[in-house]
Amino acid sequence: MGLITKDQYNYQHSLYFQQQSAYQSLVTQKMQLESQLTQTNSDKITKAADFDNQISSQHNQINDYKNQLVESNANGNLIIKATTNGKIESLAVTKGQMVENGSSLAQIKPTGDIEYYLILWLPNNTIPYVKPGDTINIRYDAFPADKFGQFPGKVISISSVPASRQEMAEYTNVNNGTSQQELALYKAIIKIKDKTFNYNGKTLTLSNGLKAQAVVFLEERPLYMWMFTPFYKMTQSVSGPIDA
Repeated sequence: MGLITKDQYNYQHSLYFQQQSAYQSLVTQKMQLESQLTQTNSDKITKAADFDNQISSQHNQINDYKNQLVESNANGNLIIKATTNGKIESLAVTKGQMVENGSSLAQIKPTGDIEYYLILWLPNNTIPYVKPGDTINIRYDAFPADKFGQFPGKVISISSVPASRQEMAEYTNVNNGTSQQELALYKAIIKIKDKTFNYNGKTLTLSNGLKAQAVVFLEERPLYMWMFTPFYKMTQSVSGPIDA
């Protein structure tokens, strides 16, 4: 055992603390590296699971596309069924033509026992005189009345509110004259009695879309009342206010 000076002691003591501080710093770095390694391993596992999910999803999509392709090849012909039995009068498409959803493909004339109805637009000044069950006379534009005569019809129903412009726009054969646009129009459904008629030995049949005019019988009066109608109007105008 030897003796050292005080300066040597202080130097060795300072060196000891330096080494201890360096050791603690290395321990801290080790803990940080271990924490980073743990986080990296966790991220690796998470990323691997995400990649596996993405790969599985891609495989599922590929299988779906394959199934759709098989179904498309198997169902090369798409059958569109009509809502009623009938005869095709005209086609709006050609073979191989692409069509959109809701497009009109053909016009079909129904066959069998068919009930035809006439849509009649009544001005508001006729509503008080017309009711369901009334009989009207129908004149078809395609069959002039001077040759084919008039056809009977019966009022089935009358709307309680005026028809909107959107509703009337659905009917392409509505006469939108200026005088009609100034009046509120009410939709009436007319049942047609005669669906076929004969002319010069030929049987003619009604079809959908025919344009027609109707004679509506609004009011019945004795002849003398029609003769004195202006007198009645003048009397009403000077008779004074009506008691409430």
